[in-house]
Amino acid sequence: MGLDLVDVVFITIAFSSPSQLAVAKEVEKYAIPFMATEKITYCQDPDDNMILELAIASQASCIITGDPHLLTLHPFRGIPILRANDFLINF
Repeated sequence: MGLDLVDVVFITIAFSSPSQLAVAKEVEKYAIPFMATEKITYCQDPDDNMILELAIASQASCIITGDPHLLTLHPFRGIPILRANDFLINF
């Protein structure tokens, strides 16, 4: 079973209120779906490997997260992994 953007947003950020769901659905209108092209088992938290897989598949320029398991991998294969405030300062 595949995940769409709203599912990923719920998983990674735990949106739960109707207004947060509305924001996720609005983002989904502009999102470009990607499928992982390789299996990654590098992260200490196995659930976070999906984020790395999609970052590689989409050739992401940055991963923005507050997840400590992902932040410790900064950078991952040349992709910066930053907290939101650090992203805003640097980009």
